[in-house]
Amino acid sequence: MKQSKIKQHMAVVMLFVRSSLYPVLMLSVLMAAAEWLLFHFAWQTLERQYMDGEAALRNAEVLVDKAGLELVFFAALGILTILLAKMERNMGSRPEYTLYRLNITPKSVCLWQALYNSCCFFLLWAVQAVVAFGLVVYFTHTAKSGLVTNQSLFLAFYRNDFLHAVLPLERVAGWGRNIVWFLALGASIAYDVYCSRRGKHSIWLWALLVGGFASFSKGLGASGLGAAVVLYLVILGVMGYFTLVEGEWAFDEE
Repeated sequence: MKQSKIKQHMAVVMLFVRSSLYPVLMLSVLMAAAEWLLFHFAWQTLERQYMDGEAALRNAEVLVDKAGLELVFFAALGILTILLAKMERNMGSRPEYTLYRLNITPKSVCLWQALYNSCCFFLLWAVQAVVAFGLVVYFTHTAKSGLVTNQSLFLAFYRNDFLHAVLPLERVAGWGRNIVWFLALGASIAYDVYCSRRGKHSIWLWALLVGGFASFSKGLGASGLGAAVVLYLVILGVMGYFTLVEGEWAFDEE
């Protein structure tokens, strides 16, 4: 009986995975490729200017800003949000009936959906972190000796707001902000899909996305990061209450 219940829960997870995993992986690959190309193009452009004495190619942070990696990451986050929300509203033929036949409680469905969505955001974040680290390492090993020191790698992630937001180093509040933000985004998509099936609309998803963009790489101090974490936790609590405590799951059996 217990094994059967576990299989039913895994079937729910696989329903979400099959609906969007490959597009999510493709988006991650495209983001990584775009950032490498933009970084390389920015490097070539600034290097020509540096050789002509027109502009200073001082460090990797200059290239990160010039290449617009932050905008690429934000665009990928926005596309991922739309992708997950759209695909989970249209998971094939009669998804609600499929979930109903699996005999899984609505609360479990919402929780699995929110967890899967958050894992997709964590995946994109991990890819961004690997790409950013790889680009800076590539710069420190390839740039002219006068442009790098043995501290260049550390300083790039410490001084550049975007790189420091992606990998907050010793800032526990920064790691907490990112983790809670992506958890809240994942839950807000599940909540948005839940509302849309009842003909309603949720503002939490887009408020979280826009608010997160506005504060992600702005060099917030500990108090600012702490306030962001508290705000995201409050939003998570509100969505959880209305979905898991007050909510009802309406299955269409047409």
